[in-house]
Amino acid sequence: MIQINFSYGINIEEYVREYKIQDNIGNMYVKNFIIYELNMDKYIDIWYNKDEKEINKNKYLLMLNLELKDLENLSYKDRVVLKYMSELERVNQNPEFREYMSAEEDNRKIQNSLRIQAIKEGRAEGRAEGRAEGHAEGHAEGLQQGSYQSKIQIAKNMLEENMDINLISKLTGLKVEEINSIK
Repeated sequence: MIQINFSYGINIEEYVREYKIQDNIGNMYVKNFIIYELNMDKYIDIWYNKDEKEINKNKYLLMLNLELKDLENLSYKDRVVLKYMSELERVNQNPEFREYMSAEEDNRKIQNSLRIQAIKEGRAEGRAEGRAEGHAEGHAEGLQQGSYQSKIQIAKNMLEENMDINLISKLTGLKVEEINSIK
């Protein structure tokens, strides 16, 4: 079995790093399994350095990172690149795919999931505090405190994802100052 990882932002000098699954003394756990990690930043450098020989040698990896206009320069009537371009164009014209794959849609889905989870946790926490106090006033106060804590947790998660503070404020209902104090 072979696993290929296309990695970005890793600090290695090699184009390809090879991993095998083994224990700390070098005994192989799985003998027929290997992982190749391709440093895509290094391949991108080939394109921008304009070394024709290296570009031609690595064009099938390079094409994975290029815009259509750059792909046209790369194709040189190469059937594989032309087929890739055609397929890329077809997929990008599919409205369901575009909606599904847009970064905004992905972030929206993540935010909704985090918000729903935090609300559930906040409500459960509020109920528990309210029951512990044993009366309706304590219950309402517990729910309010649990809801606030859930908003804080959502904001923390969003900050970890480097989301815009104004967007976090809009989605959680917290003030920008409250969010800044979380950092």
